[in-house]
Amino acid sequence: MDPYTGILSTHLSIYIYVYQASQPVVTTTLHYYLITVANSRLSRKRIKQTNKQTSRHHSYICLHV
Repeated sequence: MDPYTGILSTHLSIYIYVYQASQPVVTTTLHYYLITVANSRLSRKRIKQTNKQTSRHHSYICLHV
């Protein structure tokens, strides 16, 4: 086996190991992103309704702090 093939297979095995190690993180991040997108689409109407309440609440907190 020539050195180039050895280096290539080592790099490939490291890449596969890193991919397997980072796969749960990637899937969790993707899952979280999808949930966030779905929640933002669902709560867009709610946000318009609660913006006035939130701003009132926020100014109330600022006054008391």
